[in-house]
Amino acid sequence: MAFTSLILGLGNPGPQYAMTRHNLGFWAVDALREQGQAARISSRKDVELFHLTLTGPARGPHLLAKPLTFMNLSGLAASYLCGYYKIDPENLVVMHDELDLPLGRIRIKRGGGNAGHQGLASITRELGTPDFVRIRLGISRPAPGRDVKGYVLERFPENDRAIAARVAEDAARLATLFLTEGLETAKRQAGQINHTPPVPPA
Repeated sequence: MAFTSLILGLGNPGPQYAMTRHNLGFWAVDALREQGQAARISSRKDVELFHLTLTGPARGPHLLAKPLTFMNLSGLAASYLCGYYKIDPENLVVMHDELDLPLGRIRIKRGGGNAGHQGLASITRELGTPDFVRIRLGISRPAPGRDVKGYVLERFPENDRAIAARVAEDAARLATLFLTEGLETAKRQAGQINHTPPVPPA
């Protein structure tokens, strides 16, 4: 079957990682499955695949995936799927956690650096290009002096989980908007999303 795009959510496999900050891309895949019609595809052991049908101009079909390798090997799944299904990297959308945005904010862009994100670095390396679309889901940076690796692998605190879930739902809608109306429209919409909790008065 021919697919028009590949939407890839980044995370780590296994229940011990399910509620962690680094798995917010997986949450967005699950939200997109709920918003569209997703049929599971008989898949390899290293990637979970869905045939996604959306209503309207972007009805597809689209390929929706969660790599079941660990984060720093995400590019293996991206490269295999783009090659096997003949999907150009410009039609790849990657949903991932982003330290450089506060929790509750989202941005979307094409290309750019990886800012230390090992999943993005792996995809760039395996595809040989950074020019895929990134939907960046804010998780905020840890306090100064805290270990970043430990921070991203921590579960969301209970007070943040509802915000993270709303971010995942908005990311899914942004992916659909990009497919139907293009990058600039999706960028404008992303800039209006703000679920960041207010800072309490000093």
